[in-house]
Order: sequence, then structure tokens, then C-alpha cells
Amino acid sequence: MTRTLLIVKESETEEQLVCSMVNSNIHSFHVRLCFGPSEAKHFLSNYQGKHNTLPELILIDLDLPNRGGIQFLKDLQDLIHECNFMPRVIVIGSMLDEQATHAAMAYPCVRSVVRKPVN
Repeated sequence: MTRTLLIVKESETEEQLVCSMVNSNIHSFHVRLCFGPSEAKHFLSNYQGKHNTLPELILIDLDLPNRGGIQFLKDLQDLIHECNFMPRVIVIGSMLDEQATHAAMAYPCVRSVVRKPVN
């Protein structure tokens, strides 16, 4: 069974870098790239309706505009309660301070917070 990795980021810049980095390290995942929280929420809603679960791994850029990364985590929490499945979430960001890290780690699905650029 192929597992799904959802990557949520702000824009298409660095798209090839992210995809090549992920594809070279995670062969057993189907990678889905969404640009912004709206596209990601739409994808997750459709995915949940079709599979009755959520992707196993979600990589989210916390630097989305208007605190979109934190809002996305709140919305994701609602979906987790609906389908009773806890994905593993890794949060990345270039402007992570202690407050942003604590805010992200407050969500039980968040397993790790990583500062960009990721080597």
C-alpha cells in the first residue's frame, strides 16, 4: 500500500528542490504538493471523503501568510477528530522563534519543528 505525504507550502518557489529532496529519501510515499492552506484543506477534505482517513505524513511550512500555518494546524485538528486518525506532522519555517515553535508543538499531531533551510 502506498502511503501519502502532503506538503503544504506558500508558493511554487523551491518546488523542485522540495520534491527531489523528498522523493530521494521517501520512496514508499505518494507525494502531493499543495500551495497554501486553501488548496491543502480542499485536498484533505477530498482525501478524507475518498479514503476515510488522512495522509500519513504532512509537511507544513509555518511561514504561510496571515498565520496560515497555525490556522491550518487548527483546521487539521478538526479533521483528525472527524476521521479518528492522527497523521504525523512536521512543521518547517524560516522565521521560527520560541513562541512559534511552542504554538506548533501544542498540537498533538506535530512531531517535529525544523528551521529552514533544511539540509
